[in-house]
Formats: sequence, C-alpha cells, structure tokens
Amino acid sequence: MKAFLLFISLIILSRVHGLSQNSPCGTDEFEKTARKNPSIDKKVREYEKAFNNNVRESVRGVNIGSQVEGIKIFNQKRKDSLSLFSLCGYDNTYKVTGAAPAIIGNTLTANNIYGGDFMRVTNMIAGRAYRISVCGNATWDTQITIYTAGGGTAVAHNDDYCSSQSEIYFTPSGTGNYDILLDEYNCGGTFFVSANLVVELVYVPAPIVTIPVVVHVVWNTSAENISDLQVQSQINVLNQDFRRLNSDISNAPAAFRGWSSDALYQFCLAQQDPNGLPTNGITRTNTNITQFDLPNDTSIWFTALGGKNSWDRNRYLNIWVCDLPGLPSPGVIGIGFFPWLGAVFPDFDGVVSDYQAFGTFGTATAPVNLGRNSTHEVGHYLGLRHIWGDESACAGSDSVPDTPNQTVRSSGVPSFPLTDACSQNYPGVMFNNYMDYSDDAIKNMFTYFQTSRTDAAIRNGGIRASLATSNGCVPSTVGMNQLVLSNIVSVFPNPSKGIFQLAGHDELQNFKIMVTDIVGEKVLETKTSTSKTEIDLSNQPNGVYFLHVSSEKGSLAKKIIINK
Repeated sequence: MKAFLLFISLIILSRVHGLSQNSPCGTDEFEKTARKNPSIDKKVREYEKAFNNNVRESVRGVNIGSQVEGIKIFNQKRKDSLSLFSLCGYDNTYKVTGAAPAIIGNTLTANNIYGGDFMRVTNMIAGRAYRISVCGNATWDTQITIYTAGGGTAVAHNDDYCSSQSEIYFTPSGTGNYDILLDEYNCGGTFFVSANLVVELVYVPAPIVTIPVVVHVVWNTSAENISDLQVQSQINVLNQDFRRLNSDISNAPAAFRGWSSDALYQFCLAQQDPNGLPTNGITRTNTNITQFDLPNDTSIWFTALGGKNSWDRNRYLNIWVCDLPGLPSPGVIGIGFFPWLGAVFPDFDGVVSDYQAFGTFGTATAPVNLGRNSTHEVGHYLGLRHIWGDESACAGSDSVPDTPNQTVRSSGVPSFPLTDACSQNYPGVMFNNYMDYSDDAIKNMFTYFQTSRTDAAIRNGGIRASLATSNGCVPSTVGMNQLVLSNIVSVFPNPSKGIFQLAGHDELQNFKIMVTDIVGEKVLETKTSTSKTEIDLSNQPNGVYFLHVSSEKGSLAKKIIINK
C-alpha cells in the first residue's frame, strides 16, 4: 500500500503545473492538485472530516460549529456597511466593578449597562479566554471595546457575532484589570435602552505540548549548508510565535491584539533519533540538485532522488531546508502539509522552507528574514488555512470565526486599517496574521479560534496526537547502555576491506543491526542469528561508518572503517 501511494504521489506531483509565481506558499496548490485524483481525494476528505469533527468538540471551551450563523452575519455586515468607523474612544461613564470569573463556566454579569457605560473587570488572567457578550439583547446594535483599566491601551474590539449584538473571545496578554466599554454602533450613545453584559470564563490553558523537530539541511552550495545557530534561531522564533512570547505582539493593531492567543505549543531540536541514538536534531545531505522545483517534483523528500528521507512522522516534525524557486525571483519559498494531507502522503509530511527564508540571520533575506515563513508553514502543519480562504471572493473561508473575511492575500507592509470588498469597515482585514502573506516584520499573531483549531491536530486524539507523547526531545541514554553492551559485543577486524565479524555471548542472538554512513544514511539493516554474525559491506566505498546494535538490553554504536 505504501509503495502504491508513493507511485500515485509521484504521478500527481509530476503533473502540478501553473503555480502562481507570486505564491510563496505552495500548500494550497498541492492540495488542490492532489484532490484531482478521485481515490486520493476520497482519502483526504475522510481525514479532513475527522479533523474538523475534532475541531467542533469544543477544544477550548467553545463549539466552533455553533458559530456558523454568527460568522455569516458578522461577515455580511462587514461587506454591506460602507462606513469606516474607528475604535471607540475611552470616553464612557463608569458603571460597576466585578472580579473576573475563576472557574470555567462561571460568569460575571452586569445588568442594565447602557451605551456610553463601562464595567471594570478585575484580575483577568493572562492566557485564559473570556467570552464577553451582550448577545440576547436584540433591541439595539451594540459594540464592545476593551481597554486596560484607566484607559491606558485599547486591546480588543468587536461590533458583531450574535446578529447585531457584540461578542468577543478575549485572551489577555497580561494579568490585570480591564475596562469593558459598551457603545451603540457606530460609537454612538443610547441612554434609554440597556443590555446585560456577561463575562464568562471559557478556557484555562492546557498543558504545553512540546513537539520534537528534525531539520534536514539539503545543500548544493556551501551557502545553502546553513549553520546550526541559524537552525536554532528558527526554532527560537517558533517558540516565541506559538507561545505569544514574540515581542512584536505589541505592534498588532489594538483592534486585533485582544483576539490574539497563546497556541500552547513549543518546539525542540530532537535529542534522540528514531533509533534512540544521540542527535542534535539536524541532518545534512549534500546533493547534486541545484534547486528543488517544489511542488512540481518530489525529490526533496527522498534520499534516492537527491533529497532526504523523513524521520518517523509520528514522533517528529520534519523540516527540510533547501534552495526553492521562490528567492530571489517571486515564487514558492515554503510548503506545509495539513494534517489530513500528511496522513495520505506520509513520506512528504512536514514542512519545507527555502534556505533564505529560514531563521533570523546568516542566509535569511529580507523581507522574509524573521522566521515567519516557517511559522506560517507550521500553521498549515497544525491545520490552519490561509486567512483569505484561498479564493479571490468573499465566499472563501479559512473556517476560523475570528479572522475577518478577506478578498485576497496581503503583501508587503500594509497600513492599518486595511479594508477590502469583504471587510469594508473598521478594523478591516487582519493582515498581521501569521497565515497571511505580509512581510515578516508585519506578521505577529494567531487568533483564539486559530489556536483552537490547531488543538484538533494534536489534542483530543487528533491526527498528530502521537507527537505529544514522543520521546524525541528526551536525551538519549545510549551512553549508559553502551557500558552494558560493550562487555558482550566486539567487532573485528576494524579497519577491514568491508567484511566485519560481530561476536559476543550467546545472548547476542536476535539483536537488530544497522549500519549508517558518515551523514546518517542507512546502508545495511539485518538481525543477528547466532552469537557470531558476518557483516558484509564490501559493496560500500572506503570511509567511516557507524554500526548500531540494539535490543531490549540497550543500544550500542561503534565506529567502523572500510579501507580496501
């Protein structure tokens, strides 16, 4: 079956044509093309359906499926309203103070809040999510604005979700007191009709999931063979962006900043490889391919074709770094596989990035020199679509309710507010979202419902759930096991002309044997049948190799040399 899927994959990808030269991300093109094959389309849809069902299981306290009608009304109003209004100013009248609810499902309610009043909510906790709503008060068109207490900074805003009533899922970036202002659309006052303002705690941060990463550097020129430090700089960016620890979150427009959320995912370079041996989480492969025509061919994913085979996709996020056609000419600089695509194409599963759009120094080149290309692609890997829905019409959707509807991708360095045919009034489109195409310096946030959607990939038994329990970030214990096995295993002669004898006690029977070359490529795999086993490497060229012996008793790695 695996060979069959690979054969079909090769056929599909060999037929990918017409990719826009202005498309830095090839994810959507890969998916669209793959789905032209009926049998693969069926499998992709089955996995995507399972993913979407997991999204609707109220992963972060909210049933996203129940938001559909609210999304339609919200987006329709953005489309129909031609007026451009600003964030409501801090000019309301104090009404009441209350403590933020501390238990999920508990609420703080202020009855009879009139337009032009505000409620002060104390001790709102950073990272928790609060549903702030006047839904159910259908007599007047409301809007909500949130400021830090005393009117310091506007941090969130919304004027719709429940028909003409306001609702926002607010995740504070800092613990403290906040003033929730209620106004009539458009920032007007209505002093004769009131609403009940409800603050409900809907989510308390779950445990952080650490995802092991292996970075496959596939290089032709020395410049493409990026340094370990440059690789680590990209891991640092992923950790900042997916934990909302990036310093430039403060640059997010005030109307969007309160929608931002901590995704609760962090990343580490793997410390043990699939065989339990020590690693720094980086492989390096010298190739004769000068540029990988992604996604028009599959070679980056296969050692035999000049790329690099993936590590176990169930235990590692595989990231390939190579020369792609996107830089310096406009074109693809990355691709990230959706969970449902990775399940159908396991050999391709992961992320690919151009070496000039990876990390924050070295070969990283402006305007993609802040690591946000990989943040974007890992967003795809965790189930997020492009923010504009990959269609140049308002019907396109990223299936996320708190990202404003958007006509087409953004680019460059837009000025706030940026409006278009789908979001014609304030605050316009969220061009600073990681899943848009703006320059790295502009992108700085995921939203609450985007982070909820990523949970469906890993939490609650998602397609990538095994990553949460992977031991890839745990230091290898091979050093300890070697002390045990070194007393019962010997290899001779060493060096040899290619024939080695592996000998030991009777308990050496049924050990697994693997030999890799100097760059980690597997050249032999077998098992011992007796206490003495011959290892034939006579077909291999001169050089240094590594012999890996493993069993339930532990693992052992020995350097062997072929010198003919």
